[in-house]
Amino acid sequence: MYPEFSLAHYWLGHLYATQKRCDDAIHEFKEYWEHGGADRGGWAWGEMAYAYGLVGRRTEAEGMLNELKKRVGPGSHTDDLGLAYAYAGLGEKQQAISYLEQSYETRSTDMTSLKSNPWYDSLRPDPRFLTLMRRVHLTFSE
Repeated sequence: MYPEFSLAHYWLGHLYATQKRCDDAIHEFKEYWEHGGADRGGWAWGEMAYAYGLVGRRTEAEGMLNELKKRVGPGSHTDDLGLAYAYAGLGEKQQAISYLEQSYETRSTDMTSLKSNPWYDSLRPDPRFLTLMRRVHLTFSE
């Protein structure tokens, strides 16, 4: 109804990236920024880097990651998660998990999605990820 409503484009981009429809996600994130979303939190920058990374557009993914790093403020769990998404998309699992651990330390509510969020699928085999899930009480301790 309102194509200039930037948040609608953000959430469509998020949905498409979750479904691994990365070209569609990238298009929606670009629409988000075109309609004024560029000055909002770090998640969208990280999510676009994630989508670029999944389709093998490493240069663009790294560009988004670098832009996100310029915009982050210390202690913001939103920015930690944006960085985690970006690194996950780039296949840099250790960096992604490090930022998830920082999000845990800042008590990010997104930690509750560790078990179900498909954005973390590539991280699940890593023992550090399983340890993080245990710390959040999303799996049984052995």
